Amino acid sequence: MPERGAWRHVGSLAQCPGGAFARFSTVFSRLQRLPAGVAIRRDDHHAEPAFPAGRGVRSMTWLMMLALLWIVPSAWGHAPAAQTPDEINLFAFDPWSWSLLIGSALLYVRGLRRLRQRSGEIGRQRDLLLFCAGWLSLAMALGPPLDPLGGYLFSAHMLQHEILILISAPLLVLSRPGGLLLWGLPASGREGFKRLRRQRWLRATWDGLTSAQGAWLLHAAVLWGWHLPALFDASVRNDAVHALQHSSFFLSALLFWWALLQRRQAGAVLYLFTTAVHSSLLGALLSFSPTVWYSPYLETTRFFGLDPVDDQRLGGLIMWIPAGLVFLAAGLLLTARCLREPPLTEESR
Repeated sequence: MPERGAWRHVGSLAQCPGGAFARFSTVFSRLQRLPAGVAIRRDDHHAEPAFPAGRGVRSMTWLMMLALLWIVPSAWGHAPAAQTPDEINLFAFDPWSWSLLIGSALLYVRGLRRLRQRSGEIGRQRDLLLFCAGWLSLAMALGPPLDPLGGYLFSAHMLQHEILILISAPLLVLSRPGGLLLWGLPASGREGFKRLRRQRWLRATWDGLTSAQGAWLLHAAVLWGWHLPALFDASVRNDAVHALQHSSFFLSALLFWWALLQRRQAGAVLYLFTTAVHSSLLGALLSFSPTVWYSPYLETTRFFGLDPVDDQRLGGLIMWIPAGLVFLAAGLLLTARCLREPPLTEESR
């Protein structure tokens, strides 16, 4: 098994008082001190009751800090891939993924702080909690022990993908973080984003990717394409391909859930149902296959006393049953929302 991650020696961020970890701690300590009772403004400019309490947000931010304290010291334990069971290191982590995770959290909190300084208001507690929950689920999927374990067990790798697609992506979409992330950028970054939005080709591309049909096709193509044996084997053996695989799963899932949950397009329930069908079909094919599809797992599963075929069946079941249930539940919720809400008129569009 090749090494998962290119850095063997990463300086401990926790030992750098002026480094990223210290700045992260400072910013999150400020987030914890956000007072209860701060007025909140909704997108439609109607007042909403003040923050009922800050305990939920404080608890979630403490969980995010604990996740970092769990991950960062593991940089010291990063070692070459195991050749025997005794050499397995489940505390290794990917510094690239965690650089992006920490950066996104810092950007979000910076935007939250700047918005509060300018207007005295912050986002809704619901959105803050959803963002924190989505961030924590990303940390669970991309950090130890699950990420290192995915290099040895196919079932663990499948669990990573399902967390990214079924938990992290919809939670982050529902948290509507775009405004706060933009506020976290410097002025030049916000101006650059505005210029990009005015580009017709980019707007046309975005509209196509976030249409229900476009997002459905992209998500299906990414899901089935990466499970071709040649591509999946490459993702296990090569760090860059592995990062590309996870990025494409996550980004296509973000677009898929954005199209169905935020844009509220016609036929959303149908697209959720058909996604449940084709993802369950792939899981069933993996579960009932008498042979192992992915050769890198032929030897590594035995480190844990598992048969490679049984490990593949477990991975298929993880994709088959939980994914199908989540998509069906989301479809039922969307159906209930459509029945509750009045139809959109031309004036309300």
